[in-house]
Amino acid sequence: MLQRTTERLGTVLWVVGFLAVETLRSVRENYRLAIISLALAVALWFFVGTDQTLSRQGTFPVQIPVELVNKPAYLEVYPPGSVEPVTVRISAPEDSWSRLRPTSFRAVADLRNAKEGVQQVPVQVTSSDPDVRILQVSPPAVTVRLEPIREETLTVRVELEGSPPVGYINRTPSVSPETVKVRGADPVVRQVRSAVAVVRLESARSTIVQNVPVRPIDAQGNPVSGLTVDPELVTVRVPVDQVLVQRQVPVIVAVTGDPAPGYWLQSITVDPAIVTIVGASEAVENINNLRTEPISIDGLTSTQVRNVRLTLPDGVTVLGQPAVNVRLTIAPTSGTRTFQIAPMVLNLGPGLRAQVDPFNVTVAGPLPLLNATDPQAISVTVDAAGLGPGTYDVTPRVTLPDGLSLVRVQPARRTLTISR
Repeated sequence: MLQRTTERLGTVLWVVGFLAVETLRSVRENYRLAIISLALAVALWFFVGTDQTLSRQGTFPVQIPVELVNKPAYLEVYPPGSVEPVTVRISAPEDSWSRLRPTSFRAVADLRNAKEGVQQVPVQVTSSDPDVRILQVSPPAVTVRLEPIREETLTVRVELEGSPPVGYINRTPSVSPETVKVRGADPVVRQVRSAVAVVRLESARSTIVQNVPVRPIDAQGNPVSGLTVDPELVTVRVPVDQVLVQRQVPVIVAVTGDPAPGYWLQSITVDPAIVTIVGASEAVENINNLRTEPISIDGLTSTQVRNVRLTLPDGVTVLGQPAVNVRLTIAPTSGTRTFQIAPMVLNLGPGLRAQVDPFNVTVAGPLPLLNATDPQAISVTVDAAGLGPGTYDVTPRVTLPDGLSLVRVQPARRTLTISR
């Protein structure tokens, strides 16, 4: 834009000079031509002046970061990032201002002749836009402190954050390589106390293998910036194993079928009644008991003792044998039965006769025994010792077969009539 304006100005000056000569020569001949020439010159001058007003001077609103170049290999800037940016005052055509960005400028401080310590280094600013002129750089020089470069070898320490889920446990981690080199300005490197690689353990249900960035930290555990770490990443391996837990649960016997008619399953005993199960936490924690394989008692009439295996969920085992001894006590079903029994009169005197009505005797016992009991096996007696002819209220005495028990006798007393 500036070059184009200069060319226009040269052209205008040539035209104005030419017109001036012609005007002076011909003014005597034609005063009208003189007036036209003067008007044309004024118009051209106004055009040039207007074109020049399109350039504007001002301060670019964003500071420009300073790039340090040609830094000696044995020195490093300290503190890192301590060089302040600069402000530039520029001249540029009006239409260029709207296109300018911070990236349109480059501020450079040449450290070619820099030494260890603090020094002022001039800043040179250029623009990628050829129509922009740099009028002023503020500050014209920046303060740079250079320190010798220091390098140390550190052992990488693995930090584990969080914990695996319940039922899992992490083992001792390993790292490869085991050491890294930390390089930077001497005062910065001296702050470093260790190199740390952080691994998170949440949700880990298997061994973790990760490439983890190494972070230099100081004595308080704070990160130290402005350093290069070689290598930047290390491989960390954290074994994560599933933990087997134990739990004691009762055994429940699974029974199918029914005993023979007249019999019932009186009781079940298990040995052992409680077993210890082993497995992963999530597999064991929801188990409240263990069931045996089904045992059929169809048609049984007597007690049985059997060795039965336990039914185990996947991933669960039992300490000891996975079987239990089960005792199934089969007993006859109890019931009652009423018999009408004519009593026997005992100790009746000579020449005497006795008459007494039958008693209703109700007995209880196992149904098979009740069903098989003969009424004659039940003895009902009344005692007439010392009694002569007459009537007497007597109480019967009942004798039952083994396995039966007396429920009641009706009536409880009868009239005994003795005659000759």
